[in-house]
Amino acid sequence: MQHAGKVIVAAVLCLTAGGGCRDALFGPSSEQFIAEEAASAWVRRHPVEWTSAVTSVSSATRPEWTPSCTSPLSNGFVSLRLTTDGWDMELAFRCPVDERATPEILQQQFFLAVPSRLPVGVNVPYWRFEGWLPYNAIYDDVTFHSSGDESLVVDIRSHMLGIRGESARRGCANAPDSGDLNSTCLITRSNAVPMRLRLTFPSDLSALR
Repeated sequence: MQHAGKVIVAAVLCLTAGGGCRDALFGPSSEQFIAEEAASAWVRRHPVEWTSAVTSVSSATRPEWTPSCTSPLSNGFVSLRLTTDGWDMELAFRCPVDERATPEILQQQFFLAVPSRLPVGVNVPYWRFEGWLPYNAIYDDVTFHSSGDESLVVDIRSHMLGIRGESARRGCANAPDSGDLNSTCLITRSNAVPMRLRLTFPSDLSALR
């Protein structure tokens, strides 16, 4: 940890200097070291559970590929997407459901939740960390209710395997998957703990029209 502290201090000093110093400091090796230390620190901070609460001022939207339940193109399901602060969560419902749906109706018609992006609060230059889940979709322990300020609240109780970090450096985005879970492009940290999420957003469901 002492070495990590020196690297981080050097990073701060170098960022103020700019030029070649910055390019040298944030080369792949030192970047990865800082990212690995940050990932390990996150695991230590969450030994028994990970909880997160996100509030959005933007209403849910309906992805273009999912028609409304009243559309002749409907396949019997409709989805809403919540996007805010790096989050991207899809909520799918069985038809019929429309913009007049109450939390009780949403609960009854709920099918699954799919987190496309699940940021965990690990911030390292040129790296993006997200929650690592055992499955792509969550079917159970998702509940809907209203709050007193005309907002809809979604509570999700599940579990996670840990976190994954991907490098944003050129050459990593399109690099072939070598199967190495701790390469210069990918970092993982196991942390199999319960996960508790709360998403709050405006109760405007006009996207379901």
